[in-house]
Amino acid sequence: MFLKFTLFLLLILTFLSALSLIHTRHQNHLTFMQIQTLSQQRDELNEQWRQLRLEHSTLTQQPRIERLAADKLNMHVPQPHEMMIIQP
Repeated sequence: MFLKFTLFLLLILTFLSALSLIHTRHQNHLTFMQIQTLSQQRDELNEQWRQLRLEHSTLTQQPRIERLAADKLNMHVPQPHEMMIIQP
């Protein structure tokens, strides 16, 4: 009787161990897939960041700003007679 109980207990424990192994492998697979997705998103964001830095660099160049100020806002560098110095 004790031998049958022990054998049954070992069979149950072996089955539970197999289920645990299957669950762990499935979780590992899901985690790996999540890592792959996040890595791809990171790469896309890095590329977008590189593009934005390049665009920022282009848009903030001094000659471009001066040209836009002159063309769109009709601004110009003031002549000496147009300047007024204000004392504090």
